Amino acid sequence: MKGAAALLLALALFYVGGMFRSPGFLLAATALLFLALLLFLLLRLGARRIKVSVRLPQEALRRGEPFFVTMRIENPLPLPFPKAELALRCGEEDFSGTLPVPARDAAEASFSVIPRYCGAFAVQMKRLALWDLLAFWKRRLRPAFSESVIVLPDSPPLFTVVEGSPTMTAETDGAPGEGSGPPPEIREIGEYRQGDALRDIHWKLSARRDELLTKRYSRETRPRVRVVWDGAGTVSAKRADAYWSMCWSLSLGLLEAGAPHTATWFDRERFGLVDREITGRDALFAAMEERLRAKEPFGEEGLPDAALQELLDGEAAGETVVFAETELVLRTRRGELLRCSEEQYEKEIRENSIRL
Repeated sequence: MKGAAALLLALALFYVGGMFRSPGFLLAATALLFLALLLFLLLRLGARRIKVSVRLPQEALRRGEPFFVTMRIENPLPLPFPKAELALRCGEEDFSGTLPVPARDAAEASFSVIPRYCGAFAVQMKRLALWDLLAFWKRRLRPAFSESVIVLPDSPPLFTVVEGSPTMTAETDGAPGEGSGPPPEIREIGEYRQGDALRDIHWKLSARRDELLTKRYSRETRPRVRVVWDGAGTVSAKRADAYWSMCWSLSLGLLEAGAPHTATWFDRERFGLVDREITGRDALFAAMEERLRAKEPFGEEGLPDAALQELLDGEAAGETVVFAETELVLRTRRGELLRCSEEQYEKEIRENSIRL
């Protein structure tokens, strides 16, 4: 507006100077017009040299954990910009502010953000405007960039009971050591082999048969658990938050139950299943962060037939496969284990338990 007003004023001075044949008015009009055009050109050319960047935390965050989004505007020119207006879209919220940008220096503006949902928290520049030295002109820029930081869930563990499976046995030639749980059952008694422990020799039967015989054991073990993190369909940020929280709570519950497991999802770029062993919280953090960094964490359709058959083959071999669905349902082929809602999922996770 000021630039347009300066041009109108210059035209008015030209008109008055011509009408009254006043060199002073004509000189003032020429100077004002030259200054307005010079500032206009400097602003347009200088705006092209401006560099804009955003600084986010490098490590994954937890939902509800505040952090700072810092915008940096670098000015390599010898002329300052007295005013810069910027507007950002951070997740579901909009932020704006103004700051001066000094010559041959950089200016930064920081905004405190609290992520409401887990997932990829995107930061986008919506608008950037620069003003010239006398605030005659404003140059609007639209830097095309978007950065993101991963926000992990903070939901509680889902109480999970992992039962032993009589169809899956671990055979061993020696009894487990102290502190390994209840004594195993004797599977068979066979001839002594070199390397058998002396404590496993069946002394009474060996005396009767006049040969060394050893006890061999069969110990019941827990089934191998595989959790499929592969929801399908278009979901809102709120539904995605509930979905990842449900997956997170299930893995925490399995770890607390002493059941390391495998997290599996379908990589749509490589068109194959990805397996990550979840042996502790650090492994869970890493796997969940990797999953959330995917370009398309949710596919339009479900698992391809080949990938589903691979999972079913593992189940036939003795695995327990749990499917986490975007309808906020945990299920196995035997039936539904848990159903949650978008509004009350944390309460439902706390108040329910599942048995595998």
